Amino acid sequence: MLACSGGRAALAQVGSFRPDLVLLDVMMPDLSGPETLDALRQLPEMQGVPVVFITAKAMPEEMDKLLGYGATGVIVKPFDPVSLPQQIRIYWDYGRGPHAG
Repeated sequence: MLACSGGRAALAQVGSFRPDLVLLDVMMPDLSGPETLDALRQLPEMQGVPVVFITAKAMPEEMDKLLGYGATGVIVKPFDPVSLPQQIRIYWDYGRGPHAG
């Protein structure tokens, strides 16, 4: 596991770290989650890696918009810390399945 302070830090680390899944907060200090996702998708090594947004905005249109950026899923804050690992596992499995793009 690797935690980064923002989108730019994540982009700087992704080449050497090679994550299996990325969790992005929608609102981050330097690049937004959607901006970071867009930059990650430009990198060949990030093709097919599931990305999950975390956000406090739970309105259906907001969630649809986030999924439209190419995210595998959206976790809404506040989240249940007990069920969070299971949610992440579901998105990881789904994002790596035959339908993932």
